[in-house]
Amino acid sequence: MNDLVTRPIEVTPDIIDSRYRLVIAAAKRARQLMEGAPVRVEKRYLKETTTALQEIVEKKIPIITGEEAVRIEAGRREKLRERARLEERFSYSRGYALDPSDVIHADVMTYHHPEDSTQAVEGEHETEDADTED
Repeated sequence: MNDLVTRPIEVTPDIIDSRYRLVIAAAKRARQLMEGAPVRVEKRYLKETTTALQEIVEKKIPIITGEEAVRIEAGRREKLRERARLEERFSYSRGYALDPSDVIHADVMTYHHPEDSTQAVEGEHETEDADTED
C-alpha cells in the first residue's frame, strides 16, 4: 500500500517527462483535490499530495504541456482575476464599492427585513393617528 510513498517514482516519458514537471503537476492537482475536485482513482492514501501523485502515475490526469498549457493557464488566471474583481466590487464591508449608493444600499439591506416592513409602516401610522386625536 505504501509503495508510492516508500519507493522512488520512475519518471518515464509515457507518464511525464521530468521530475520537475511531476512535482509541479502533483502540486496543482493536490490543490484541486483540496478545493473539492473529485478523486479519479481508488483512494488509497490519506493526503491529497500522495493521491495526486497516484493519479498521475496511474495516468488518470492528463498532463498538458507547451502552448496549450500556456493558453489554458492564462484562461484560468483570467477567470480568477474576474472572480476577484467581482468579489472586490461587491465586498461592501471592506469599502470597495464602486458607487457610494451601493454602500448605502448595502447598509440599509443589513437592517431591512421584508416581513417586518409592513408592521413597521403600520405601527408608524398608528402613532401618528394617536397624536392627532389629542
